Amino acid sequence: MRSLDKEIVRKRNMSESYRVITPDIASVKVFEVGMMTECNIRSLLKMDAMVLSGGVSYNYKISGLLSLDNVRKSGKLTGEVVNTLFKSLYNCFDEIADYMLTPGNILLMQSEVFFTDDLRKALFMYVPKEEAEPMSNEEIIDFAEEILNTAENIDREVIMYMYTLICELKEENGTLKTAIEKAARITFSEEAKEVKKEKPMKSVRVEKVLPEEEKDPSLEEIRKADEKAKKKAKRQKKKNEVISERKKKLLEYMDFSFTKHDKFNEKKEDFNEEDYEEKDSELVYLA
Repeated sequence: MRSLDKEIVRKRNMSESYRVITPDIASVKVFEVGMMTECNIRSLLKMDAMVLSGGVSYNYKISGLLSLDNVRKSGKLTGEVVNTLFKSLYNCFDEIADYMLTPGNILLMQSEVFFTDDLRKALFMYVPKEEAEPMSNEEIIDFAEEILNTAENIDREVIMYMYTLICELKEENGTLKTAIEKAARITFSEEAKEVKKEKPMKSVRVEKVLPEEEKDPSLEEIRKADEKAKKKAKRQKKKNEVISERKKKLLEYMDFSFTKHDKFNEKKEDFNEEDYEEKDSELVYLA
């Protein structure tokens, strides 16, 4: 696991907390220090370099952040959190390449890797050094194994994720990217299946599958003809119902018509033609 041969001091003033490293002046790489202090590198802890009495100190601001060590001890280390951790590490490698920084200068120490308070992003400590080697798969594997060995009451998801990640990194052509993708796919697909079992089943329309012997062309023609006849009978039934309803209205009109004329003969002066305009128009419609 990549660590640091210099002591890391914890400092705090009235409002801020820091990690402080005091390197040998001969090992300071001015170009990297300039990149760290002048550029906003989102994957790294913000660093300020201070020169005091001929020496240099690197001050890393950690206010409002949670160390991986504290996350693990508090029982918040879940499959989602370790996935965020290694995705953030991969994104860090990718981002610092744009600033010509070396992945080998990133500290993989549980006490020096920090999360935002919502645990959705991890930030890393970069220590500029004159000589640095590339980050190897073996160092990432050591880091993952240390997390497993020190965790208490570890989540099943974490074990599954770490085991898959480590196995993939041990492959001859294994990379951190492929290891993360495979670990996430295996770990969280299992979780999805378990959640799906707990959800109520929705009704699904199942198409009838005919046995092979029933797939004869002649039987298919008979089946289609039968369905066509059923549809025709259904339409005819509906038509008859409409006709019956019209006949009923016609009989009602005829009965009313006789009553109208009887009423007209009995008392012609009380007869009002407007009362029957609606019935007369209905007769036209029925006809």
